[in-house]
Amino acid sequence: MELLGSCTSDQDIVLVDGHGFDDSRDLFRGFSRTKDGLRKTLAQAAMMVDVGESKILEWKFPKPVQCIVPGQFSFTVVVENLADLVLGHGRRTLYPMFWTTRGECLIMAKPMLIWSKLRTTLEMIKFEHTVFALPFALIGALLASHGLPSAHQIGWIIAAMIGARSAAMAFNRIVDVKFDRLNPRTKSRALPAGTLSRQFAICFTIAMSALFIGSAWQLNRVCFYLSFPTLGILFFYSLTKRFTAWSHLFLGAAIGLAPLAAWLAIRGEFEWPPVLLSLAVMFWVAGFDVIYSLQDADFDRETRLFSLPSRWGIAPALHVSTAFHAITVVLLVITALLTNMGRVAFAGIAVVAVILFWEHRIVKPHDLSRVNVAFFSLNGYVSFLLLLTFATDILIR
Repeated sequence: MELLGSCTSDQDIVLVDGHGFDDSRDLFRGFSRTKDGLRKTLAQAAMMVDVGESKILEWKFPKPVQCIVPGQFSFTVVVENLADLVLGHGRRTLYPMFWTTRGECLIMAKPMLIWSKLRTTLEMIKFEHTVFALPFALIGALLASHGLPSAHQIGWIIAAMIGARSAAMAFNRIVDVKFDRLNPRTKSRALPAGTLSRQFAICFTIAMSALFIGSAWQLNRVCFYLSFPTLGILFFYSLTKRFTAWSHLFLGAAIGLAPLAAWLAIRGEFEWPPVLLSLAVMFWVAGFDVIYSLQDADFDRETRLFSLPSRWGIAPALHVSTAFHAITVVLLVITALLTNMGRVAFAGIAVVAVILFWEHRIVKPHDLSRVNVAFFSLNGYVSFLLLLTFATDILIR
């Protein structure tokens, strides 16, 4: 986003063309305008948008320019924010902000059109991480159907997965924005950087939750009734780092619902195979989340957030992660035995065991340089490899 201005006093605002705002005091060299003059300029070409945790300085503008975000969330506000995602901003949009940590006001502006807005939103929710949960949902559906589910079922399962995961990630970004703003690793994310507004994120969460609930309704009544507590579980994870070092297991449980939910979408009843598969996913996700959290161990201690690395230390946390992944392999084997899987599925589990073993070989307490490789690349292979081998075994029966 293009940086256009800064306010360090009540008297004037300096306008420049620049990029980035880490060294804003040095960047802002230009001509000054009074607040009244700036307001007149803005009224002709821009609209004010609330950016959430940042403080909108309406007291600096007695008659602020058009604000599309009122104090409450009405149907109109939701529609406007969704239209903003689909159509992008038609006019230059200014984001007046007051960063209390820096003691100055920044005004950023640039039209954000459809593809930029969509790309930023997908980055905010880490859409690429869908590879962790979606393959297991499809495995659950294949096991429940003893073959290929109908196109109607597959379509709504995928829609439900997209809605649930997007809502959960957006909610996580909203409640963690104050921590993301302080963390050097996360301060460039959309909400702490001001690229997307908090109101937009809330409306996006509402829309994705509606997509999830609507998709569940299209599948069956059991899924519809369970969609509400499921959303509660997905949202609750984001709060667990405030009070327990075992928050990794809560994340695992949230993502681990995928195969069980897909099974229920097909059969509408609980059985042991999907429960065991969900537990396998839970321990798998918890294991690699422990590894991912290693890079934030110091920050978590400083901000009093809970994680195994920050509370127990890096080496003990890695031991727990190893145990979680060992449990994952055992549960996958039991699931395969209960569902009468063949050699292809067991071969896939064996390769997954090797991948998880290698994952723990490349991440060491004294060398965290390959955390991202272990977190994303290797675990992405795990989910797709299991989908490929389980699907092959089921379909060639």
